[in-house]
Amino acid sequence: MSKADLVSRTGNGFKQMAKSVYILSCCKQGVRYASVSSAVCNISNEPPSLLISMEKSASFSDLLTPDTPFAVNILGAGQQDIVEHCMSAKGEARFEAGDWTAIDEQPVLSGAQASFICRVSEIIILETHNIVFAGIEESICNDKSSALVYVAGKFVPLHSL
Repeated sequence: MSKADLVSRTGNGFKQMAKSVYILSCCKQGVRYASVSSAVCNISNEPPSLLISMEKSASFSDLLTPDTPFAVNILGAGQQDIVEHCMSAKGEARFEAGDWTAIDEQPVLSGAQASFICRVSEIIILETHNIVFAGIEESICNDKSSALVYVAGKFVPLHSL
């Protein structure tokens, strides 16, 4: 199998992996930023920590440096419109959809399934991606369980889990 075939087939296989949908957000020098992601993974409960894989070319990737605070918002079934707006808008306009508040100065989406206030602890550069390790400093959880997942190139709402 050629390298191009391997890359293509692997990409097609990755699209079959159902993943939760997140909006990463941060505030730096009074300016808010947001980015949609499906590449977030919990590492441990003790200490509470996450891993985020992010393309180095993504503008949000430049914001995450060691010791940078930011928020990870886990989207629920009824929040697809917020994700789609965030993907199509630029800059501050990304915050025009949804109800956003600030916790420890970081933008947090009200009604998200959960939101974590994090701080970058380490970044490993791997080929085209930055692998960001972050400690969780605050957790906000919603009592209602649902999920918005991304699979086969589509958003799929999972109501009432």
